[in-house]
Amino acid sequence: ISRFSRQAKDLLQFPGVLASCCVDRFFEVLVAFGAVQLYVLSHPIREMVGRITFAFVAKTFAALILLASTSLWMQDDGESAPTLADMRPEGATAAAWSALDAQVKDLLGRLGITGYIEAAFMHPNFAVVQRFFFSSSRAQYDHAQRYFEEQRPLVLESARRFELHGYWSKHMKVDSPDISWTELLTQRVRSMRAQLEEDGREDHRVEKDKCDMLRWLERNEFPIPKVVGIWQGEAEAFLADLFQLPSNSSWPLFAKSCHLTQGVEDSVRKIRSREQVLEHKEDWTAFIKQKWSKRTNDADRIFSDDSNALSRDLAPGFVLQHGFPGVMELKVLVIWGRAYVGYFIEKEGLVCRDGTWEQGERARPWSTGAPVPISQVPEVAWIEDRLERVWKLAEAVALAAGNDQMRVDIFVSRHDPQAIAVNEISLSSGQSMYMHTEFVTRLWAEPYLKGNFRQFSDDVPVHKLDPKTDKVPNYQAFQSALQTVVDRQ
Repeated sequence: ISRFSRQAKDLLQFPGVLASCCVDRFFEVLVAFGAVQLYVLSHPIREMVGRITFAFVAKTFAALILLASTSLWMQDDGESAPTLADMRPEGATAAAWSALDAQVKDLLGRLGITGYIEAAFMHPNFAVVQRFFFSSSRAQYDHAQRYFEEQRPLVLESARRFELHGYWSKHMKVDSPDISWTELLTQRVRSMRAQLEEDGREDHRVEKDKCDMLRWLERNEFPIPKVVGIWQGEAEAFLADLFQLPSNSSWPLFAKSCHLTQGVEDSVRKIRSREQVLEHKEDWTAFIKQKWSKRTNDADRIFSDDSNALSRDLAPGFVLQHGFPGVMELKVLVIWGRAYVGYFIEKEGLVCRDGTWEQGERARPWSTGAPVPISQVPEVAWIEDRLERVWKLAEAVALAAGNDQMRVDIFVSRHDPQAIAVNEISLSSGQSMYMHTEFVTRLWAEPYLKGNFRQFSDDVPVHKLDPKTDKVPNYQAFQSALQTVVDRQ
């Protein structure tokens, strides 16, 4: 009765909550409405509209009713599986979600339309709508265009010297400069799936399996937070070792799932002490067993079926890693061996190589203010003298993989200017690049159109490349970039 009364109360508040959301997000609603009315988001919107049938509408309506009736705006009543939510890393994607965000994302993912919404927001025509409504968006676009013109010769020069591993170039068919970012990512993921199913290639493990990713980073001697151990087999073996961690271990530690790598999977937890683990022993057991048995669902992406096929047969596992002092994380996009922009997770903004800062919010796919010199933003100005090493380390990782488009996540410390480490990589990043998306897409596509890059053999799978025993792509360039970082550490 108590639960029903809470549900009834929340449902009665629904009109007020909806009205409040619309007022709070008036400009976003206006932009979205204008985008649909102008029908400019041709490719993703038309694909999504093509999926709409009577059955789809009925399923959506039923799902909305079910979601509301199971307390969309209620607090967790303790009946769901433990999440250890207060142990999420501060910069984790899921840490920024409210209960409403999490449930709405889950609903849209189950309906299979999240990826189309994301693709629409990243389509260059959406930027046209933004520029029509907002002067700040016009300033952002003008800067992105100038920045592109400055960086283009440098990126193309890097591409001319770049040795592209054959795994990445196979099945990539770029025949127009007007191709979208989402279409290029879709080609890449479908290529990886085709090579898995046709040739048994598992190079995708360098990203999709965090255990293999860390092994590859270690083999190539990239600085990473120290790995305590990797467990792949039975969940009970990992739990037994977790509960026996000595009190004098170096804290904090991070428990990361190897086979659930997308942020939406919410599979990383921060361990502050042995006492914390033992105090929540039952919750830890439930959490680890739940994640161990789960198979990833990349529901936020338009190519989710292909992405899921790559992860379907990965062995479940967890890794324990040491923490990083005073951690701040930049997600750096590297195109043809040159770092282009970095997204500063903790401060929710984009930093460019020209020293420009673009403030944003994690819940929006666009920035919220005009570009300014980073030196004028006190909360982030301290990172300016660390950026050159961030760019170099990110470039070294992409060069070592012979990869033409990679997001490399880099840890830096506010307290120690020399501290730097690689956290992880992504080959199909959904991180917003604000007005830069259109121009980054052009830079990724142009060397394919002109053929001005070097082809490297695919004899050794990417995730098994070892500079000690194999000939690896871009060896001199990646060693030089890495040495620059290591010498200053």
